[in-house]
Amino acid sequence: MGAVDTSKLEKAVTNLGRALSEWKEHRTGRYALMARHSMILEFEICFGQLSSPLRRSLIDLDAVDPELVKTMSFTSLLRTAAQRGYTRRDVEQWDRFRRDRNLAAHAYDEVQANLIAEGVPEFLSAAEELLTVIRRKQDAT
Repeated sequence: MGAVDTSKLEKAVTNLGRALSEWKEHRTGRYALMARHSMILEFEICFGQLSSPLRRSLIDLDAVDPELVKTMSFTSLLRTAAQRGYTRRDVEQWDRFRRDRNLAAHAYDEVQANLIAEGVPEFLSAAEELLTVIRRKQDAT
């Protein structure tokens, strides 16, 4: 059983937190658009970094069958993670985060971009929670 590499997720969470702070600071004014786009990009990156360490954790730290984990859909992966205490968020909430990530390609649409941006604080909290649980489980082994 090896250590679960969370370094990319850690970096993505940190960068998203910074981008969120910048967006809050510059929500209006000259840099508002750039700050929002930066935050949405960091949201996309952070979301993309969730799956691999979560899959590894379920296999290495929770002894879930590797073949089963490899074939799980995103929804099944999150449902299993929730059942094993990785997140308090329900699957519908994670599906909303995924829909927002998929919509991020259309961040040029003002309405879509604002909807995505408004959901980032909640997503960041969920990602931090997930990272904390993975670390805690890893430290316990």
